[in-house]
Amino acid sequence: MPNAGKEKIAWGQDFETLTERIKETIDSVEGISRRILVCHDWGCIYGYLVDQVLLVLTQNYPKFFEQIIAMDVPAYTQLVGLKANLITVAYQLTLMIAFLLSRFVKQSIGDAITRFVAKVFGYNPPYEISADRNYPYFYFWKQMLGSLILRKRKLLSGYIPSVPVVYMYATKKSYQFHGPKWLNFLRETEGCEIHPIDDGHWFMKKFKNFVADVIKRRIES
Repeated sequence: MPNAGKEKIAWGQDFETLTERIKETIDSVEGISRRILVCHDWGCIYGYLVDQVLLVLTQNYPKFFEQIIAMDVPAYTQLVGLKANLITVAYQLTLMIAFLLSRFVKQSIGDAITRFVAKVFGYNPPYEISADRNYPYFYFWKQMLGSLILRKRKLLSGYIPSVPVVYMYATKKSYQFHGPKWLNFLRETEGCEIHPIDDGHWFMKKFKNFVADVIKRRIES
């Protein structure tokens, strides 16, 4: 993803552009007979979008992915309760504003706000936190407003995963992004699995062996 490594793009890339870029990257890799999509956080959203795009191209991409292993973000977002909705809107809009301030006013202001939000949520990554990474929130809310005002199609509208999904999620959070609809879909779909993990959003650090074992078992099955 732009701004997550050496590549810097001032405004990042919108969902359509980045989804196409991911698809082209996968297409460029030769000699691979099996493709298992492993994703976390925003990576899940981009992964589902790639799968959705490929569903439209079923003649060229029959069963392109063998399975999806998604961590902590569902394909069907269902915030349960007022608290979950308020927290989500508050932190996402704050990070979006931080991104815009870093573009139009001063980089350090946007960075400071982003670091404050990270501190509030106990997020302490091994890399330097920057507002440059916040562009998905900008494009998400831009699309949300477009769907409300211009009645544009919502992100992942009508999406049904084309392959089995293994879903691991953290239980030590103030709320979940998923609700009964997503869990029921997984329970009722052959080949899917659900794994609640007794930790926070970055559970793959503390429970790396468990996560690795799940991925290994699915690859070998």
